[in-house]
Amino acid sequence: MAQTVSITDQGNGQFVIKDSDQQTRVVSQAQALAEAAKSGVKITSSGGSSLPSPNATGYGPILTQSYPTGSSATTGDKTVIVNGKQVAVADAVSQAYSAKNLGVIRTNLIKYGQLTKTEARDPNNLLNKWAQIVYGAASDPDPKNKDPFVYAKELQKQGFGTTDTTGATPKPYTQISVWDPTKAKDYITQLYTNLLNREPSAAELSDAQSKLKTAQQQAKSVTSYTKDKSGGTVATTTGGIDEQQFLTDLIKQSPDYAKVKAAGTEKSAQAIIKAARDNLITLTQDDINNYAERVRNGEPVENIAATFRKIAALSQPKNVAELLNSGVDLSTIYQPYKSAMATTLELDPNSITLNDLAKAGVIGQSKDTTVPQNLYDFTKSLRKDDRWQYTKQAHDEVASATQKILQDFGFMG
Repeated sequence: MAQTVSITDQGNGQFVIKDSDQQTRVVSQAQALAEAAKSGVKITSSGGSSLPSPNATGYGPILTQSYPTGSSATTGDKTVIVNGKQVAVADAVSQAYSAKNLGVIRTNLIKYGQLTKTEARDPNNLLNKWAQIVYGAASDPDPKNKDPFVYAKELQKQGFGTTDTTGATPKPYTQISVWDPTKAKDYITQLYTNLLNREPSAAELSDAQSKLKTAQQQAKSVTSYTKDKSGGTVATTTGGIDEQQFLTDLIKQSPDYAKVKAAGTEKSAQAIIKAARDNLITLTQDDINNYAERVRNGEPVENIAATFRKIAALSQPKNVAELLNSGVDLSTIYQPYKSAMATTLELDPNSITLNDLAKAGVIGQSKDTTVPQNLYDFTKSLRKDDRWQYTKQAHDEVASATQKILQDFGFMG
Protein backbone atom coordinates (compact mmCIF):
# COMPACT_ATOMS: atom_id res chain seq x y z
CA MET A 1 0.00 0.00 0.00
CA ALA A 2 1.36 3.40 -1.01
CA GLN A 3 2.53 5.67 1.81
CA THR A 4 2.72 9.44 1.98
CA VAL A 5 6.29 10.65 1.46
CA SER A 6 5.82 14.45 1.23
CA ILE A 7 3.24 17.17 1.75
CA THR A 8 4.02 20.54 0.17
CA ASP A 9 2.28 23.86 0.86
CA GLN A 10 1.96 25.70 -2.48
CA GLY A 11 1.27 29.01 -0.74
CA ASN A 12 -2.11 29.53 -2.45
CA GLY A 13 -4.29 27.46 -0.15
CA GLN A 14 -3.47 24.26 -2.02
CA PHE A 15 -1.25 21.40 -0.83
CA VAL A 16 0.38 18.64 -2.88
CA ILE A 17 0.63 15.16 -1.36
CA LYS A 18 3.12 12.77 -2.96
CA ASP A 19 2.89 9.00 -2.33
CA SER A 20 5.60 6.35 -2.38
CA ASP A 21 4.27 5.14 -5.75
CA GLN A 22 5.05 8.64 -7.15
CA GLN A 23 1.39 9.57 -7.41
CA THR A 24 0.48 13.14 -6.45
CA ARG A 25 -2.77 14.79 -5.50
CA VAL A 26 -3.80 18.35 -4.73
CA VAL A 27 -5.78 18.75 -1.52
CA SER A 28 -7.13 21.45 0.78
CA GLN A 29 -5.37 22.71 3.87
CA ALA A 30 -7.64 20.69 6.14
CA GLN A 31 -6.95 17.50 4.20
CA ALA A 32 -3.20 18.18 4.25
CA LEU A 33 -3.19 18.68 8.00
CA ALA A 34 -5.24 15.53 8.46
CA GLU A 35 -2.77 13.54 6.36
CA ALA A 36 0.17 15.02 8.29
CA ALA A 37 -1.44 13.98 11.56
CA LYS A 38 -2.08 10.51 10.23
CA SER A 39 1.29 9.86 8.53
CA GLY A 40 3.65 11.90 10.68
CA VAL A 41 5.11 13.53 7.54
CA LYS A 42 6.12 17.15 7.90
CA ILE A 43 4.41 19.74 5.73
CA THR A 44 6.97 21.76 3.79
CA SER A 45 6.46 25.00 1.93
CA SER A 46 7.39 25.39 -1.71
CA GLY A 47 10.36 27.38 -0.36
CA GLY A 48 11.64 24.39 1.59
CA SER A 49 10.89 25.23 5.26
CA SER A 50 8.73 22.83 7.23
CA LEU A 51 5.85 22.72 9.66
CA PRO A 52 6.22 20.54 12.73
CA SER A 53 4.42 17.22 12.40
CA PRO A 54 2.07 15.81 15.04
CA ASN A 55 3.28 13.00 17.21
CA ALA A 56 1.47 9.77 17.91
CA THR A 57 -0.80 11.39 20.48
CA GLY A 58 -1.44 14.54 18.48
CA TYR A 59 -0.19 18.01 19.26
CA GLY A 60 -1.81 18.19 22.65
CA PRO A 61 -3.35 21.33 24.05
CA ILE A 62 -1.77 24.33 22.38
CA LEU A 63 -2.58 26.30 25.47
CA THR A 64 0.34 24.66 27.24
CA GLN A 65 2.92 25.31 24.51
CA SER A 66 5.00 28.48 24.27
CA TYR A 67 7.60 29.54 21.74
CA PRO A 68 10.33 32.18 21.78
CA THR A 69 9.82 35.41 19.90
CA GLY A 70 10.38 34.83 16.23
CA SER A 71 9.44 31.14 16.23
CA SER A 72 8.20 30.36 12.79
CA ALA A 73 6.42 28.03 10.43
CA THR A 74 5.90 28.09 6.70
CA THR A 75 3.78 31.18 7.15
CA GLY A 76 6.80 33.46 7.20
CA ASP A 77 7.71 33.87 10.88
CA LYS A 78 4.12 34.66 11.87
CA THR A 79 2.79 33.79 15.30
CA VAL A 80 -0.42 34.15 17.28
CA ILE A 81 -1.07 34.66 20.96
CA VAL A 82 -2.93 32.01 22.96
CA ASN A 83 -3.47 32.49 26.70
CA GLY A 84 -0.82 35.21 26.66
CA LYS A 85 1.81 33.01 25.01
CA GLN A 86 3.32 33.36 21.56
CA VAL A 87 2.66 30.31 19.39
CA ALA A 88 3.76 29.40 15.89
CA VAL A 89 0.91 29.59 13.39
CA ALA A 90 1.40 25.99 12.25
CA ASP A 91 1.02 24.71 15.79
CA ALA A 92 -2.04 26.86 16.38
CA VAL A 93 -3.69 25.43 13.27
CA SER A 94 -2.75 21.89 14.25
CA GLN A 95 -4.30 22.09 17.71
CA ALA A 96 -7.60 21.19 16.03
CA TYR A 97 -6.36 17.58 15.95
CA SER A 98 -6.62 17.35 19.71
CA ALA A 99 -10.15 16.25 20.66
CA LYS A 100 -10.07 18.51 23.72
CA ASN A 101 -9.06 21.56 21.71
CA LEU A 102 -11.39 20.77 18.84
CA GLY A 103 -14.40 21.11 21.10
CA VAL A 104 -13.20 24.48 22.37
CA ILE A 105 -12.54 25.66 18.83
CA ARG A 106 -15.96 24.53 17.60
CA THR A 107 -17.74 26.22 20.52
CA ASN A 108 -15.94 29.55 20.05
CA LEU A 109 -16.25 29.67 16.28
CA ILE A 110 -20.00 29.18 16.65
CA LYS A 111 -20.15 31.65 19.53
CA TYR A 112 -18.37 34.35 17.53
CA GLY A 113 -20.44 33.80 14.41
CA GLN A 114 -17.75 32.26 12.21
CA LEU A 115 -19.61 28.98 11.70
CA THR A 116 -23.21 27.92 12.09
CA LYS A 117 -23.92 24.82 14.14
CA THR A 118 -24.69 22.97 10.93
CA GLU A 119 -21.44 24.04 9.28
CA ALA A 120 -19.44 23.13 12.39
CA ARG A 121 -20.56 19.49 12.15
CA ASP A 122 -18.47 19.05 8.99
CA PRO A 123 -14.80 18.47 10.02
CA ASN A 124 -13.53 20.03 6.81
CA ASN A 125 -15.56 23.19 7.42
CA LEU A 126 -14.31 23.38 10.97
CA LEU A 127 -10.65 22.81 10.10
CA ASN A 128 -10.67 25.24 7.17
CA LYS A 129 -12.41 27.98 9.14
CA TRP A 130 -10.04 27.54 12.08
CA ALA A 131 -7.04 27.82 9.75
CA GLN A 132 -8.50 31.01 8.21
CA ILE A 133 -9.01 32.55 11.65
CA VAL A 134 -5.47 31.67 12.80
CA TYR A 135 -3.87 33.03 9.62
CA GLY A 136 -6.02 36.15 9.86
CA ALA A 137 -5.04 36.74 13.48
CA ALA A 138 -1.36 36.32 12.61
CA SER A 139 -1.62 38.95 9.87
CA ASP A 140 -3.69 41.50 11.83
CA PRO A 141 -1.61 44.59 12.74
CA ASP A 142 -3.53 45.14 15.99
CA PRO A 143 -1.66 43.28 18.79
CA LYS A 144 -4.85 42.42 20.68
CA ASN A 145 -6.21 40.61 17.63
CA LYS A 146 -3.27 38.18 17.61
CA ASP A 147 -5.43 35.92 19.79
CA PRO A 148 -7.49 33.88 17.27
CA PHE A 149 -10.62 33.95 19.44
CA VAL A 150 -10.33 37.72 19.96
CA TYR A 151 -9.84 38.06 16.22
CA ALA A 152 -12.97 35.99 15.56
CA LYS A 153 -14.92 38.12 18.04
CA GLU A 154 -13.68 41.30 16.32
CA LEU A 155 -14.83 39.94 12.95
CA GLN A 156 -18.26 39.32 14.46
CA LYS A 157 -18.39 42.89 15.83
CA GLN A 158 -17.57 44.21 12.37
CA GLY A 159 -20.39 42.20 10.85
CA PHE A 160 -18.25 39.60 9.13
CA GLY A 161 -18.80 35.95 9.77
CA THR A 162 -21.10 33.11 8.94
CA THR A 163 -23.67 32.71 6.26
CA ASP A 164 -26.14 33.86 8.91
CA THR A 165 -24.90 37.43 8.29
CA THR A 166 -24.78 37.23 4.50
CA GLY A 167 -26.38 40.32 2.99
CA ALA A 168 -26.32 42.25 6.25
CA THR A 169 -24.64 45.61 6.46
CA PRO A 170 -21.51 45.31 8.62
CA LYS A 171 -21.62 47.22 11.87
CA PRO A 172 -19.42 50.29 12.39
CA TYR A 173 -16.22 49.61 14.26
CA THR A 174 -13.54 51.68 15.94
CA GLN A 175 -9.84 51.07 15.44
CA ILE A 176 -6.64 52.44 16.95
CA SER A 177 -3.47 51.96 14.95
CA VAL A 178 -0.10 52.44 16.69
CA TRP A 179 3.12 51.94 14.75
CA ASP A 180 5.75 49.58 16.07
CA PRO A 181 8.98 51.30 17.25
CA THR A 182 11.01 50.24 14.20
CA LYS A 183 8.52 51.63 11.69
CA ALA A 184 8.21 54.88 13.66
CA LYS A 185 11.99 55.26 13.90
CA ASP A 186 12.52 54.70 10.16
CA TYR A 187 9.73 57.11 9.19
CA ILE A 188 10.87 59.86 11.58
CA THR A 189 14.49 59.50 10.46
CA GLN A 190 13.49 59.80 6.80
CA LEU A 191 11.42 62.94 7.47
CA TYR A 192 14.26 64.55 9.42
CA THR A 193 16.59 63.83 6.50
CA ASN A 194 14.13 65.31 4.00
CA LEU A 195 13.30 68.43 6.02
CA LEU A 196 16.52 69.20 7.92
CA ASN A 197 19.15 67.42 5.79
CA ARG A 198 20.24 65.41 8.83
CA GLU A 199 19.13 62.52 11.01
CA PRO A 200 17.47 63.21 14.38
CA SER A 201 19.47 63.12 17.57
CA ALA A 202 18.64 60.41 20.10
CA ALA A 203 16.64 62.92 22.14
CA GLU A 204 14.75 64.20 19.08
CA LEU A 205 13.94 60.66 17.95
CA SER A 206 12.69 59.64 21.39
CA ASP A 207 10.55 62.78 21.67
CA ALA A 208 9.02 62.33 18.21
CA GLN A 209 8.30 58.63 18.82
CA SER A 210 6.62 59.40 22.14
CA LYS A 211 4.46 62.19 20.73
CA LEU A 212 3.49 60.13 17.68
CA LYS A 213 2.47 57.16 19.82
CA THR A 214 0.34 59.39 22.07
CA ALA A 215 -1.31 61.02 19.05
CA GLN A 216 -2.04 57.63 17.44
CA GLN A 217 -3.53 56.27 20.68
CA GLN A 218 -5.83 59.26 20.91
CA ALA A 219 -6.83 59.28 17.25
CA LYS A 220 -9.48 56.60 16.83
CA SER A 221 -10.74 55.87 13.35
CA VAL A 222 -14.32 54.78 12.81
CA THR A 223 -15.31 52.71 9.78
CA SER A 224 -19.00 52.65 8.96
CA TYR A 225 -20.86 50.89 6.17
CA THR A 226 -23.81 51.80 3.97
CA LYS A 227 -25.57 50.15 1.07
CA ASP A 228 -25.41 51.72 -2.39
CA LYS A 229 -28.24 51.63 -4.93
CA SER A 230 -27.03 48.32 -6.34
CA GLY A 231 -27.00 46.69 -2.92
CA GLY A 232 -23.23 46.79 -2.56
CA THR A 233 -21.51 47.74 0.68
CA VAL A 234 -19.66 51.07 0.83
CA ALA A 235 -17.13 51.61 3.63
CA THR A 236 -16.36 55.10 4.98
CA THR A 237 -13.56 55.75 7.46
CA THR A 238 -13.37 58.94 9.51
CA GLY A 239 -10.98 60.14 12.18
CA GLY A 240 -7.54 58.66 12.59
CA ILE A 241 -4.32 60.58 12.12
CA ASP A 242 -2.20 61.68 9.19
CA GLU A 243 1.19 60.57 10.51
CA GLN A 244 3.19 62.35 7.81
CA GLN A 245 1.51 65.71 8.44
CA PHE A 246 1.73 65.28 12.23
CA LEU A 247 5.46 64.56 12.14
CA THR A 248 6.14 67.22 9.51
CA ASP A 249 4.49 69.88 11.68
CA LEU A 250 6.47 68.60 14.69
CA ILE A 251 9.84 68.70 12.92
CA LYS A 252 9.15 72.17 11.51
CA GLN A 253 9.15 73.46 15.09
CA SER A 254 12.89 72.80 15.27
CA PRO A 255 15.06 75.97 15.14
CA ASP A 256 17.09 74.25 12.43
CA TYR A 257 14.10 74.20 10.08
CA ALA A 258 14.08 77.98 9.59
CA LYS A 259 17.79 77.92 8.74
CA VAL A 260 17.42 75.03 6.32
CA LYS A 261 14.38 76.66 4.73
CA ALA A 262 16.23 79.95 4.24
CA ALA A 263 19.26 78.19 2.77
CA GLY A 264 17.07 76.03 0.56
CA THR A 265 15.07 79.01 -0.65
CA GLU A 266 18.24 80.90 -1.57
CA LYS A 267 19.68 77.88 -3.37
CA SER A 268 16.42 77.35 -5.23
CA ALA A 269 16.25 81.04 -6.16
CA GLN A 270 19.75 80.93 -7.64
CA ALA A 271 18.88 77.83 -9.65
CA ILE A 272 15.74 79.53 -10.98
CA ILE A 273 17.62 82.70 -11.89
CA LYS A 274 20.23 80.70 -13.81
CA ALA A 275 17.57 78.69 -15.67
CA ALA A 276 15.82 81.93 -16.67
CA ARG A 277 19.06 83.64 -17.70
CA ASP A 278 20.07 80.64 -19.79
CA ASN A 279 16.88 81.02 -21.81
CA LEU A 280 16.61 84.81 -22.02
CA ILE A 281 13.63 84.94 -19.64
CA THR A 282 13.13 88.03 -17.48
CA LEU A 283 11.77 87.43 -13.97
CA THR A 284 10.49 89.80 -11.29
CA GLN A 285 11.42 89.20 -7.66
CA ASP A 286 7.92 87.89 -7.04
CA ASP A 287 8.40 85.42 -9.90
CA ILE A 288 11.66 84.23 -8.38
CA ASN A 289 10.11 83.82 -4.93
CA ASN A 290 7.15 81.86 -6.29
CA TYR A 291 9.30 79.53 -8.37
CA ALA A 292 11.75 79.03 -5.47
CA GLU A 293 8.87 78.05 -3.19
CA ARG A 294 7.71 75.48 -5.72
CA VAL A 295 11.20 73.99 -5.83
CA ARG A 296 11.45 73.92 -2.04
CA ASN A 297 8.15 72.06 -1.93
CA GLY A 298 9.53 69.33 -4.14
CA GLU A 299 9.10 70.44 -7.75
CA PRO A 300 12.31 69.79 -9.74
CA VAL A 301 14.10 72.85 -11.10
CA GLU A 302 14.22 71.04 -14.45
CA ASN A 303 10.42 71.22 -14.70
CA ILE A 304 10.54 74.99 -14.40
CA ALA A 305 13.52 75.23 -16.76
CA ALA A 306 11.51 73.23 -19.31
CA THR A 307 8.76 75.85 -19.05
CA PHE A 308 11.31 78.59 -19.70
CA ARG A 309 12.60 76.76 -22.77
CA LYS A 310 9.08 76.38 -24.15
CA ILE A 311 8.50 80.12 -23.75
CA ALA A 312 11.83 80.90 -25.42
CA ALA A 313 11.02 78.56 -28.31
CA LEU A 314 7.99 80.64 -29.29
CA SER A 315 10.19 83.40 -30.74
CA GLN A 316 13.04 81.33 -32.18
CA PRO A 317 13.77 79.90 -35.64
CA LYS A 318 12.42 76.41 -36.24
CA ASN A 319 15.68 74.51 -35.70
CA VAL A 320 16.42 76.42 -32.51
CA ALA A 321 12.89 75.83 -31.22
CA GLU A 322 13.28 72.11 -31.79
CA LEU A 323 16.49 72.05 -29.77
CA LEU A 324 14.84 74.02 -26.97
CA ASN A 325 11.90 71.65 -26.85
CA SER A 326 14.29 68.70 -26.68
CA GLY A 327 15.82 70.06 -23.47
CA VAL A 328 18.76 72.19 -24.69
CA ASP A 329 19.05 75.66 -23.15
CA LEU A 330 19.29 78.73 -25.35
CA SER A 331 22.68 79.55 -23.81
CA THR A 332 24.04 76.20 -24.97
CA ILE A 333 22.66 76.59 -28.48
CA TYR A 334 24.24 80.01 -28.92
CA GLN A 335 27.52 79.24 -27.14
CA PRO A 336 29.47 79.24 -30.47
CA TYR A 337 28.19 82.78 -31.14
CA LYS A 338 29.30 83.93 -27.69
CA SER A 339 32.75 82.48 -28.38
CA ALA A 340 32.89 84.23 -31.76
CA MET A 341 31.93 87.55 -30.17
CA ALA A 342 34.52 87.11 -27.40
CA THR A 343 37.27 86.33 -29.94
CA THR A 344 36.36 89.04 -32.45
CA LEU A 345 35.83 91.85 -29.94
CA GLU A 346 38.51 90.51 -27.58
CA LEU A 347 36.14 90.27 -24.62
CA ASP A 348 35.98 88.00 -21.58
CA PRO A 349 33.72 85.09 -22.72
CA ASN A 350 32.08 85.03 -19.29
CA SER A 351 31.02 88.66 -19.66
CA ILE A 352 28.93 87.99 -22.75
CA THR A 353 25.25 87.31 -22.16
CA LEU A 354 22.37 86.25 -24.34
CA ASN A 355 21.21 89.85 -24.19
CA ASP A 356 24.44 90.86 -25.91
CA LEU A 357 23.71 88.39 -28.70
CA ALA A 358 20.15 89.69 -28.94
CA LYS A 359 21.44 93.25 -29.32
CA ALA A 360 23.81 92.01 -31.99
CA GLY A 361 20.81 90.66 -33.89
CA VAL A 362 21.59 86.95 -33.80
CA ILE A 363 18.85 86.10 -31.28
CA GLY A 364 15.27 87.14 -31.81
CA GLN A 365 15.08 86.59 -35.52
CA SER A 366 11.74 85.75 -37.06
CA LYS A 367 10.35 82.41 -35.92
CA ASP A 368 9.34 81.85 -39.54
CA THR A 369 12.97 81.26 -40.49
CA THR A 370 14.53 77.83 -40.23
CA VAL A 371 17.99 78.56 -38.85
CA PRO A 372 19.63 81.53 -37.14
CA GLN A 373 22.21 83.75 -38.86
CA ASN A 374 25.20 81.60 -39.77
CA LEU A 375 28.32 81.96 -37.68
CA TYR A 376 30.48 83.39 -40.51
CA ASP A 377 28.06 86.20 -41.32
CA PHE A 378 27.65 86.93 -37.62
CA THR A 379 31.42 87.20 -37.14
CA LYS A 380 31.68 89.59 -40.11
CA SER A 381 28.86 91.73 -38.75
CA LEU A 382 30.74 92.19 -35.48
CA ARG A 383 33.25 94.40 -37.29
CA LYS A 384 30.52 97.01 -37.42
CA ASP A 385 30.43 97.02 -33.63
CA ASP A 386 32.06 100.19 -32.25
CA ARG A 387 34.16 98.09 -29.93
CA TRP A 388 35.91 96.31 -32.77
CA GLN A 389 38.00 99.39 -33.72
CA TYR A 390 39.74 99.20 -30.36
CA THR A 391 40.82 95.58 -30.69
CA LYS A 392 44.37 94.48 -31.39
CA GLN A 393 43.16 92.74 -34.52
CA ALA A 394 41.71 96.02 -35.85
CA HIS A 395 44.91 97.89 -35.03
CA ASP A 396 47.02 95.23 -36.75
CA GLU A 397 44.85 95.34 -39.83
CA VAL A 398 45.08 99.15 -39.98
CA ALA A 399 48.84 99.03 -39.48
CA SER A 400 49.19 96.38 -42.17
CA ALA A 401 47.08 98.38 -44.60
CA THR A 402 49.07 101.54 -43.89
CA GLN A 403 52.35 99.72 -44.44
CA LYS A 404 51.07 98.37 -47.75
CA ILE A 405 50.15 101.87 -48.94
CA LEU A 406 53.53 103.29 -47.98
CA GLN A 407 55.24 100.46 -49.80
CA ASP A 408 53.13 101.03 -52.87
CA PHE A 409 54.24 104.68 -52.98
CA GLY A 410 57.85 103.80 -52.38
CA PHE A 411 58.15 105.26 -48.94
CA MET A 412 59.20 101.94 -47.46
CA GLY A 413 61.61 99.36 -48.72
